[in-house]
Amino acid sequence: MRCRRCACRAVLVVLLASGHAAASPPARYALTEGDWLTYEWRAESTRRDAASPSGRVESRATIQLWCLGREGDEWLMLGLVTRQIDDVNLVPRGLCFYVNERGVKRLPEEFLARAGDLDPVLDLFPECRPALLSSPTWTTTADMFGRRWVCTPPDAAGDDPAVSFRLEDTSGVSAALGAAVRGKYVFDRVRGVLRESRQTIETPRDTTAVSVRLLRRNSVPAAWRLRRIAELDSFRRTLRMEDRYLASLEREPERAEATLARLDAIWIELLGEFAATGALDNPAGGVAVPRSPLMEMARGQREALDSRRGLLRERARLASEWNGRRAPQWSLLDRDGQTVTSESTRDRPSLECFWRSDDLGSLRMMQTLGRLREQFPQDALRIVCINMDQESQAARRAADLCAGDLLHVFAGPPVGADLPTELPVCRLVAEDGRIVRVFVGWRHSLVGELAGFVR
Repeated sequence: MRCRRCACRAVLVVLLASGHAAASPPARYALTEGDWLTYEWRAESTRRDAASPSGRVESRATIQLWCLGREGDEWLMLGLVTRQIDDVNLVPRGLCFYVNERGVKRLPEEFLARAGDLDPVLDLFPECRPALLSSPTWTTTADMFGRRWVCTPPDAAGDDPAVSFRLEDTSGVSAALGAAVRGKYVFDRVRGVLRESRQTIETPRDTTAVSVRLLRRNSVPAAWRLRRIAELDSFRRTLRMEDRYLASLEREPERAEATLARLDAIWIELLGEFAATGALDNPAGGVAVPRSPLMEMARGQREALDSRRGLLRERARLASEWNGRRAPQWSLLDRDGQTVTSESTRDRPSLECFWRSDDLGSLRMMQTLGRLREQFPQDALRIVCINMDQESQAARRAADLCAGDLLHVFAGPPVGADLPTELPVCRLVAEDGRIVRVFVGWRHSLVGELAGFVR
């Protein structure tokens, strides 16, 4: 018994020395099925070279979140963003995700490729400090882009209840773009949700100040929530159909117009399905309960596709010009100033990625290529990154930061032709020099697309 007491006393001394026992318990999210949270989001961007008000851009948004249910130790959340930039309404966007009581988030596969421009939703759930962490500071779990927050708790002796944070980007993308993010947030321990946050985003071109605050917390009836879960299944199914049709633009470009028509039709059909099953109804019969956010998300997806119709036609045109043709030969310098020729890289299937250092999608593609390198051995697939910057200094720096272990060569802009409107552009070249597939734009993964060609 005496030994047990001594051991307990020793553990207590260690905890007190680390400050762990003296600190308040770590914050935790406390959500309930049917929760309906509404946040106000505001941002003001100021150009560094702008001396007049015309150099400022203001945007604001309403972000609504619904807790649709609980699955294991996670809540299923649905988020909708309605946004304005300088009083111009943008298409509504939304996503679903899972989050646990510590704020660790997980996205369904259909939303992985679409979450990049929905950071404001995910930022409403900053990750709380682990319970057994001895250090007062903590680093959050890296997201799909390799970004994480380094957090510092409030000063116990001060009046500021905010947690300070700074962005740490393990992918190197932020460093390549010269971007830095710092901020503070206040967690409401009583309500178990984020109360407010402020952050400053610095880039070489501008400074953006972002503020978020909780407006209200309401609830929706069980019937409303269950109907949205059923609609979410249909929405995710339609997203998977959209992905297949988008891929077919590059695989079967000769059918581009029929594919574009079908892309529009699948969202019209879903909107009709929602209307027929009561997405426009108000199950409580009062103005306090929202109509279906999935209806707004479906409308937003359709409008976004319509606005990209020209880009999608260009994807198909590029694929039509390249598919089945012999890839042009090239002779370019690598980062060490050594000459690399296309003949030396095409002794096996090779993936050639055309990119620019000032393009976010291009830089993020380096992570995708890195995962390919882990999946396929080098003797089965050669990966070549072909940079198209006018100046090579920024390109070399970005290559070192984002994908230092890949082969990089530097071509500069195309001579006598325009750069593709959408980057990056990847082409899979067979051993005989024929282009067998073209991929336009950032992809979260290419493993499935390449599996049939690379062994």
